[in-house]
Amino acid sequence: SSAEMGVFFTATALITGMLWGRPVWGTFWDWGDARLVLTALILVTYLGYLALRRSIADPDTRARRAAVLGIIAFVQVPLIHFSVTWWRTLHQTATVLRPETFERAGNPSINPLMLRALMVNLGTFTLIYLAFMVTRVWIAQMADAVEEREANENLEIAGAGITAPILGGDIDD
Repeated sequence: SSAEMGVFFTATALITGMLWGRPVWGTFWDWGDARLVLTALILVTYLGYLALRRSIADPDTRARRAAVLGIIAFVQVPLIHFSVTWWRTLHQTATVLRPETFERAGNPSINPLMLRALMVNLGTFTLIYLAFMVTRVWIAQMADAVEEREANENLEIAGAGITAPILGGDIDD
């Protein structure tokens, strides 16, 4: 379920980034920008993960292969973050979590008012993610319950012609 949320938020980031990039960079997309390309790659990896989870019937094989792909996707996250430092392309360098400030306790190169707005947005989107995640888990549980109920209704009862004993009644014989 969390991978589905990852696809949603990553696609949203790419789409809104493209809309913002057009007036700023003069283009919607630049294949030379490391952050754009790596973010698109992680979106494709997430989509592949979801396809893999739905394509393998054996639960153990599915879990093992999905775990490997999940690790590969996770490794891409720091690559995306540090891409603006390692490859100077369209995106600006990090302003909050800069490598040179890791030794010191902070000191982001961002206006304090903008940092406050960023933190409010981070908190808000974390709450939105949690709400989506709880809703998605609830939907999955309801789907499992419906599937189980349908499976139980379709079972043929063995020996339907046999009368079940009455428990707690008088024995007349």
